[in-house]
Amino acid sequence: MSAAVGEGGSEDRTSHAGVEWMEHHQVALYIAALAFGAVVGLVWPQVAAPAGLMITPVLALLLYATFLGFRSTGSGGRSRTGGSSPPSSR
Repeated sequence: MSAAVGEGGSEDRTSHAGVEWMEHHQVALYIAALAFGAVVGLVWPQVAAPAGLMITPVLALLLYATFLGFRSTGSGGRSRTGGSSPPSSR
């Protein structure tokens, strides 16, 4: 059986190393994915229409996954003065 997440097994280290590698090569991976999509769309035109419908949901998932990498500070984005905008100079 595989190790559960958080138990410090070799699976956790492998997964973490894979994530670090993908983050380091993120631009190249995006370019490769774009090239792959272009080739698939040109070689199999019948796939282009359904794939076009998937662009928005896939972009939403990528955006969600991107923001999962940011830690929450718990401040809700407010400044130290407690407001959401800079203090006025009255």
